[in-house]
Amino acid sequence: LYAIVAILLSCHVAAAQGVAQYACLRTDTPPVVDGRLDDACWQSASEAPVLYQTGRDGAPATNETRVRLLMDDQAIYLCADAPTAPGKHPSAAARDRDGKTWNDDSLELFLSTDFTSDEYYHLTFNALGTQMDSRVQKDAPPEDCIRWNADWQVATVPREGGWSAEAKIPWPVFGLDAAPPQGWVWKVKIGCVARGFQN
Repeated sequence: LYAIVAILLSCHVAAAQGVAQYACLRTDTPPVVDGRLDDACWQSASEAPVLYQTGRDGAPATNETRVRLLMDDQAIYLCADAPTAPGKHPSAAARDRDGKTWNDDSLELFLSTDFTSDEYYHLTFNALGTQMDSRVQKDAPPEDCIRWNADWQVATVPREGGWSAEAKIPWPVFGLDAAPPQGWVWKVKIGCVARGFQN
């Protein structure tokens, strides 16, 4: 399940034609990163983008995973709610950092701070909160990309019928000293692996 969006930081502006747009709004009160999604700030975040199934003619995802983003001067914040099949718990294994989280119920973010660049950051975490991160650069071998580790925070809450998550990704993860200027456009791909739902 994937959605490709242009994140518009703080402001609704024009992006590339044919690419969905998501306005990442500012918050004065950042969320407590505990995976519970009960912070008042999430109520003011832009509506979640639609995710689509891969390999099925682009049909909308049937498990309706919802991902929202906010930002402040310190970081970009994410919340997610990912259903599994009714009555099932998420499928995930305890793994080391940079383990194969994509084999679990997990969420993936591919972020490029330059809308015209093929280089990007790949951040992934599973339903147990295990993180994988890499910085993909032109002509860099995969083993070099995966050695890159950033200081970012994730908390998840698995439950019967799905799981929820929150993440805090400070701007220095992206090589920035401060928040980007208002209206700056990033290229983002959001992916959700929903193994339990498919089973």
